Amino acid sequence: YKKEGKMNDMLTFNINEGYSESILRSLRMSFLKEEDYSALRNCQNMSDFKMVLEDTDYNQLVLPEQSPIEVARLKTLLKEKLSQELNYLAAQSSEPLTEFLELMRHGYMIDNIVNIIEGIKNKVDLDVLLKRADPLGYFPEMKNIRMVEGDDYADLYQTVLIDLPIGKYFHNFIEDILQNDPSKDTNSISAIMRDYKPEKIKNILKKFWLTDFHKFCTTVLDGPSREIMDELLQFESDLMTIQIIYNSIGNKELISGRGREGERKQYIHLAGQLYPGRDVELTMADDLPKLKEAVRPYERYRRMLENVPDPSKEEDFGGTMKSIDDIMFEEKAKEYGIVAFEQQFHVASFYGYMKLKEQEIRNIVWLAELVALNVPKNQPGWKKYIVPFKDLYQID
Repeated sequence: YKKEGKMNDMLTFNINEGYSESILRSLRMSFLKEEDYSALRNCQNMSDFKMVLEDTDYNQLVLPEQSPIEVARLKTLLKEKLSQELNYLAAQSSEPLTEFLELMRHGYMIDNIVNIIEGIKNKVDLDVLLKRADPLGYFPEMKNIRMVEGDDYADLYQTVLIDLPIGKYFHNFIEDILQNDPSKDTNSISAIMRDYKPEKIKNILKKFWLTDFHKFCTTVLDGPSREIMDELLQFESDLMTIQIIYNSIGNKELISGRGREGERKQYIHLAGQLYPGRDVELTMADDLPKLKEAVRPYERYRRMLENVPDPSKEEDFGGTMKSIDDIMFEEKAKEYGIVAFEQQFHVASFYGYMKLKEQEIRNIVWLAELVALNVPKNQPGWKKYIVPFKDLYQID
């Protein structure tokens, strides 16, 4: 940007969102530090664990709880706290930040709705399903989903799902299925919703969501907000694509010629740097060496895959080698910690904050589970957490 452009961005952003951003910057100070994690690792039981958290920003959250606190209860409280913080930020915001804060939570809404539909299919009570829902993806219309007559999921789609905040992604999902399989028509919706595994549905819906979110960020936002969110979402989209292909290795249906061109391609994200330039190579990748070759022009992605276990070799798993999930979380924490917070006067810091707080919640819950299970302190799992902002000046 030219100096004048940056000054205009600063002035206009501060007029509308200066207060919200100042709140966010203060919330950033609440992240646990390495010494906090060290204290959590040294806990002998969940009563000790609760006491350590009482000396952190989570004091008011855990103080009223009975001791020892249960891990499931702790996870719910942590998620609710983050959700409340985001709700408060949204209440102080104006457009386009308000819509941005809504869109960035659609991925969690997708998880909730698909889980509720799956629960309904298995005759689980709706109240139970709502209690299990992720607070980050909660919205009032979730209560309107009810059992359907004779497993008629076409009716559920047409009368309920289509009117949800994420209804357009279900619409895109159905259209995509019908377009890729000419033998199906609108009367096949019930069978589609009944037969598709929930993880497959989530992957396809999140592809549509991320594409939609990316379009919003690159067309509605401007200045640093547009540039930084474009970079973050391209990176996130590429990681999702790499992980989907990696996880398909060893699945004969997905790595067959028909599977690569059909079902697996439905999951591939279109918002990243890998598409369309590496589309052919990614489509042909049916083993780890071919996946590595497909991402070779991108140094960061190439190095990420250097030491991951080969999905086709059982002997690669169970040792000290990091999983692809571990590596993805590490890389995302670096990206969100630096790119989303490296400058002011943009909305990307709100997205980065949510993602890094999620990582912190994963850390706390993971260590709590180890404490609750009395896992020996010399086991490698005790080091399996990622401290946000730790590598602030070490991004590749």
